[in-house]
Amino acid sequence: MEKPKIKLSPLEDKRVQVKTQKQYDTLMRIYELSGWVWIHGNLPTKSNHWPYYKDNTCIDAKDNFCYSEREYFETEKDVISFRRFCNIEFLNKEELKKINDYFNNIEKKVKFLII
Repeated sequence: MEKPKIKLSPLEDKRVQVKTQKQYDTLMRIYELSGWVWIHGNLPTKSNHWPYYKDNTCIDAKDNFCYSEREYFETEKDVISFRRFCNIEFLNKEELKKINDYFNNIEKKVKFLII
């Protein structure tokens, strides 16, 4: 399976609210394919911060990103939905499926190698 190519435009002063674990996972996959990393330098898919704030989790929409609870941000204008982020970045359902299929395929291969 070919690795999807994604080029994101940083959205300064915007945070993406991920309301589900699936949205969080998909956003981290998108960021990783774009070459973005956490503020501490780790790959996006190597840590899961969604359980801390769950549906109130917000993540910077730029490289060297961090996460926080929605209430941390002062104005509602700073926060956009996952769907809005995908629309701004021109990521449609087909592309999101390709991204998730790519990572799911990698995870299956890793599980097979471990067994």
